[in-house]
Amino acid sequence: MTQKLTFIPKTHPADDVFESYAFDRLSGKETADLEEHVLLCEICQSKFAQTDDYVRLMKAATLAYVAEQPGCVPHSRKPLL
Repeated sequence: MTQKLTFIPKTHPADDVFESYAFDRLSGKETADLEEHVLLCEICQSKFAQTDDYVRLMKAATLAYVAEQPGCVPHSRKPLL
């Protein structure tokens, strides 16, 4: 039977780091560090998924609002991972 190894770091990125990543506000090094951490940490993979879901919901709500408001153009973002 194969046992799954889980890496659990002592510190995790703060919630605002996930938000900054979602809105492309991190430097190249910060982005690389976060992506590496998320690849190895199940706890942060869950946080990352929650942040991504939130951003998608906000984007959908914005698009619905814009559809009702002529002349509004939504701001685009890069896809998460």
